[in-house]
Amino acid sequence: MKLAVAPERTLILGWNKRAPTILVELDSYVAPGSSVTVVADYPREELTLGDRISGLKNQTYECLEGDTTDRRTLDSLQIETYDHVFILCYSDTHDMQQADARTFLTLLHLRDMAVKDETPFSIVSEMLDLRNRELAEAAQVDAFIVSEHLVSLMMAQL
Repeated sequence: MKLAVAPERTLILGWNKRAPTILVELDSYVAPGSSVTVVADYPREELTLGDRISGLKNQTYECLEGDTTDRRTLDSLQIETYDHVFILCYSDTHDMQQADARTFLTLLHLRDMAVKDETPFSIVSEMLDLRNRELAEAAQVDAFIVSEHLVSLMMAQL
């Protein structure tokens, strides 16, 4: 007897060259009817997946342009309605420390929001520098990914 799996809502904050692969892989693990929303400081045209989006079978894809470190942007997303939140670092456009600082700031906002609203979404956060992981652990993230092997490790977390 196969258990019915409910559709999930996933939010991805940030963008880098690994994001399209993550989206395609995520599609293999979610139930039909699921959705994923990407919000990033990139022009919306750069967040489209072209032919890859037509290959998504189990989830719909929406992309929004916005500052993922801005609390007003995060508040407008109604994060409490998502099951999972992934924070991707801006490794394509920022150096390691700047990318991790942006990730950390977003993470602090999310944890504050979760505590105030008592929302149970899970957070997986990508950090580039292992030393920054220790600092960010105070934010009580469910999982950290610290390497260029984000895709395979994130799927294991799911």
